[in-house]
This record gives sequence, structure tokens and C-alpha cells, in this order.
Amino acid sequence: MFTLQKNMIGLLDEILDAGLESYNTRAYVQEKEKEYEFEVELPGFRKEEVSVFVEDSVLSIKAEQKNKKINKKRNREILMPEDFNPDKISAKLEDGLLKISIAKQKPQTRKIKIEV
Repeated sequence: MFTLQKNMIGLLDEILDAGLESYNTRAYVQEKEKEYEFEVELPGFRKEEVSVFVEDSVLSIKAEQKNKKINKKRNREILMPEDFNPDKISAKLEDGLLKISIAKQKPQTRKIKIEV
């Protein structure tokens, strides 16, 4: 059953990529000792058509391509773990693959005393 589901998801992705203008794009993550590495598939997009930002612990990736024939959009939002460092993020787009590296930091904990 899992193989059938996997094939159906792959087929749906192909249909969406070929015929519809906007959908969530695939993202892969790998946790390393000192950082998180993300790879996001953005075939056909140029650097100036891609936006990457973090807001409220959510990594957002938006790509939009407009021309006379097509208006193509890709969006992806990823909730970040508590140990990510929002000040140490780098991104690079090569051959339709966006690579994002996000450094880890020691999780910040807060202790709040509540009067009873």
C-alpha cells in the first residue's frame, strides 16, 4: 500500500508541476551536528525570483515567475526547531536547487516565577 501511495504522490506532483500555477514544493532536511541543511526543488527559477526569510520561527520560501505565458509560484513554510540560530542563515540557488544552511545554537530557556 505504501508504494501505491508514494507513486500517487509522485504522479500528483508531476501533474501539478506541469499544469497548475501554484503549489507547495518539496523540501528535504538533514540535521547535522552544528547546523540544519535544507534542499528545496525550484526548477526553472532564477535567484531574483526567490525569497527566503524567517518570521516567528517559521522558515518561508517563496518563488514567483511571471511572464506572458505563465505565472508560476512555489511556496514552502517550515517550522524551525527551538535550537536554530536566525542570525546565521545562508542560501544558495544552483541548477534549480535551493540550498539553505541554518546554524544551531544552544536552546534558550526561560524560567518565569509565578506568584501564587
